[in-house]
Amino acid sequence: MSRTKTGELTGEFAQTVSPKAIIRSEQRGEAIRASSKVFVLVDALDEYQPSDRSLDKFLGEIFSLQNSTPVSFFATSRHNPGLAVTFEGCLRQDIRAKGSFWRISTLGHWWLPSGSEAIEATYREAMQRIQGPMPEQRELAMQVLAWVTCSQRPLAATELQHALAIEIGESGFDEDNVPDVEDMLSVCVGLVTLDEQTYTVRLVHYTTQEFLERTWHQWFPNAHRDIASTCITYLSYDVFDSGACTSDEDLSDRLNTYPLYRYSSVNWGDHARHQCVDTTLALKLLMNRNKVTACSQVLCLDERTARVTGWSQRSPMDVSGVHLVAHFGLEEILRKLLELSVPCDEEDSRGKTPLFWAAANRQEALARRLIEAGVEIQFEELFFSPVAVAASNGHEAVVQVLLQAGVDPDIEDIDGRTALSRAAENGHDAVVKLLLGYLASIDREDCNNRTALLWAARHGHDITVRILLEAGAEPASSDHEYGWTALSWACFNGHLEVTRLLLEAGANPDYQDINGWTPLSFAVENERVEVVQLLLDRGADMDMIHNDGLFALAVAAENGSQTMVTMLLEKGAHKRQSKEGHLIRLLNAVYRGKSHYTKLLLHEAKVAGMLSPADTHAALTLAVWKRHASIAKLLLEYGTEVDYRRSAFVQYPSSTLVRKGSMRRIVQFFKDGEPGLQVEDTSGQTVLTCAARLGHEQLVKMLLDAGANPCARDIDGRTPLIYAAAYGHVSVSRVLVKAGIDITIPDKFGRTALLSAIGGGNLAIVQMLLDTKANPSRQDRYGRDAFYEAKRRGHIDIVRALKQYAGSAGSVGEEVSSAPIADVDDAFHCSICLAGDFDICRYCRECGACCLVEEHQLTKEAANLELQCNRVHN
Repeated sequence: MSRTKTGELTGEFAQTVSPKAIIRSEQRGEAIRASSKVFVLVDALDEYQPSDRSLDKFLGEIFSLQNSTPVSFFATSRHNPGLAVTFEGCLRQDIRAKGSFWRISTLGHWWLPSGSEAIEATYREAMQRIQGPMPEQRELAMQVLAWVTCSQRPLAATELQHALAIEIGESGFDEDNVPDVEDMLSVCVGLVTLDEQTYTVRLVHYTTQEFLERTWHQWFPNAHRDIASTCITYLSYDVFDSGACTSDEDLSDRLNTYPLYRYSSVNWGDHARHQCVDTTLALKLLMNRNKVTACSQVLCLDERTARVTGWSQRSPMDVSGVHLVAHFGLEEILRKLLELSVPCDEEDSRGKTPLFWAAANRQEALARRLIEAGVEIQFEELFFSPVAVAASNGHEAVVQVLLQAGVDPDIEDIDGRTALSRAAENGHDAVVKLLLGYLASIDREDCNNRTALLWAARHGHDITVRILLEAGAEPASSDHEYGWTALSWACFNGHLEVTRLLLEAGANPDYQDINGWTPLSFAVENERVEVVQLLLDRGADMDMIHNDGLFALAVAAENGSQTMVTMLLEKGAHKRQSKEGHLIRLLNAVYRGKSHYTKLLLHEAKVAGMLSPADTHAALTLAVWKRHASIAKLLLEYGTEVDYRRSAFVQYPSSTLVRKGSMRRIVQFFKDGEPGLQVEDTSGQTVLTCAARLGHEQLVKMLLDAGANPCARDIDGRTPLIYAAAYGHVSVSRVLVKAGIDITIPDKFGRTALLSAIGGGNLAIVQMLLDTKANPSRQDRYGRDAFYEAKRRGHIDIVRALKQYAGSAGSVGEEVSSAPIADVDDAFHCSICLAGDFDICRYCRECGACCLVEEHQLTKEAANLELQCNRVHN
């Protein structure tokens, strides 16, 4: 590795302020790829605890980088169960304290003696001091230490205060029981401290943590049972009888008022799994549907959407106590529920049964118990089946249980994907082997014609690729969306070993996709040096021409990659393409903004007739893209004919110049010049479409005033309004609707602006379109209407808006959603309060319909053909 590159890389890492930014720099990536070996060292990885789960993304990027670059990763961390799972199978070394380096202020200001035995003796002495003659202080200290030692994550001081104030079995919280933080710390004789930065209460040193984690059974043997009981009591308070919160503000208020509620919802079952709790106490919570739904709302919160409007409504509703038991794997409590004949096959609002929850959370024994109880196993979920979600997460034991029970390994989800496809995508080799052993179809294609091999190759899982190839997977299959093969994806993403395996299996290195691009083209475009070298060594054709007239050398030149250009020229590209060689020099000159050199090359080309109109147009496109006005003028003077359909001339103004305050120039360029406002790029998009997609409200208004067609459709049939609705641009959508655009125009998949807005989860746009009389019953090509799509996406606020719209329009239940309901003869009814007077169809039931008296159970019976869903159920 050169000294220059080393300096660049070291400087980049030295200036990094967050792990999120460690590998995002293109310059840093180039430095890594140019190095023979790179070591990434991260100290105290457990200290990085972001609320948006970016740690998982950071580690994923590091591991992905290892697939295509010479990166070795070293990390230090205290014991952390989550990180232990992430680094499972990696080399590991446990490090223990060996010297005198720390002191406890309240133990006499003396240094700890050397050696693990002496350190342990010191801690035991401290614990003996806590066992002093004052019972109240002793009890408080033991409770603090138990919570701090055994909690699943560090607790904020306010969380711990509430935890210590709870009286097990009580129905409400007593503020008078809340202890002072100072008292909580002082009774623990220096073993516990308050972190001033995070305001969390923690043990004073990692050796303290290790000591208590090793000996907690001696000091507080029932810690997990007591913590679980405390959490259950908290979740069972009468105040939560109202059920799930119906707005973001309400849920925020609940979490602020009851700071331990989030921890209790997420972790009570983990503690109960460690040590059994009083079943009666647990059933008090689990048999109350409202309190269970309130708890599950917080349990299933996605921290990544915490700042998105409607974040509180993204959790599944209509959750039963059995769902929670399945999530945590509480076998003893499930046994009691079965004895009470509680239904174990109910679906939540997303169609997920307890079996799915068990499979998704690695609860093998619980899944087996549910199957033994006779729950349904052969059904397809809206997104995943239980076997698919277990396979996707690499839960081999759960997959084994399901397959042994007779689950079809080839059952498909809504995208046509199987468990094998999901396992291959995530590189779960053991699960892939298991599924193949149960005769899973190896070349089964999903809705985009992608096989398991293609998914594995795309994500660089070389061992998975080897397993699939050895089992007979076809390497030549291509997807429907791009026409890419497994080799195309491997080369595009720079997965060297996968590329090698596919070539050895007979994959065609010269295969062209729907745009005429080859695996070599993709590798060149993304500067995958080793992959390019491998392809060239295997005889890949450098002269393959794309549909747009480009070829590998031209791609390298357009990207300004001197490394790629040099490599291809050294392999003989210039010998076979002398004209192309001249074009390469021209493109390089244009890219670097060398106007004098460009002028010289144009003169030489004119004399020798070496450049075609397509060549000079490519140079002009590059000049426009790089904003080299003087070079663009030279090319126009040379006689270059402008093809305004090229995306650089349509998308460049609306996506780049608009940021420079040049919108009037854009409008004038297209209105008064040769192209006209209706010119389309190669994707069929006009300038108005691009502006709407990017959310440029002012430019959209100006283009409409200048006469742009608001109903223009691209090659996918999408209008400017469909793009604005899909990307959540409320003001742009409003401008387009006021301009008189036809809101009913569908794209080639039958999706209107309303369905696109629902897909993006934007309630404001949905409401505006409904106010403009958009038809929520209109179906796309797959039979999905607005109500179905909102439910499928989990947008509860939009579901509610659609119900309200249907009610104000006088619609009956089946008019709220005409999405395909295969089993219309399956219906639910309440035979108690209305003597079976009305039936609720299966679809309404999936959407959360229930009896007006929520404690009444709905029973499933054969319904009359004329379902009487004549009201919108709350």
